[in-house]
Amino acid sequence: RTAEISPLRDAGDQPSAEEVERCLAAYGRLAEAAGAELQEPDPGDEGLCYWIAARVDFGADVKQELLELGSERERTTRLAELLDKARGAVRFARTARERASGNGRVEPPG
Repeated sequence: RTAEISPLRDAGDQPSAEEVERCLAAYGRLAEAAGAELQEPDPGDEGLCYWIAARVDFGADVKQELLELGSERERTTRLAELLDKARGAVRFARTARERASGNGRVEPPG
């Protein structure tokens, strides 16, 4: 198989230091919630979003969405949102497992 390709260039829109830090913090919170060993990226590396997304099983559709975004700033912002959602899903799954191992009931406080 052959193809003609032309490289896609990102818009020069780079994330701010705060946006990068938010994304890294969300990555750390997800790793902690999952009980996974945190691999530390270098925040100054080009392609930080790709590095993080390669280490999280988001599924093909979400990873394709990230690939299609036109700037590193857009990817950083979207990835932080996705990481926070994934953290919520991990926490929910943990709670469900804990409830399933008991009687499945949750008693109200007090």
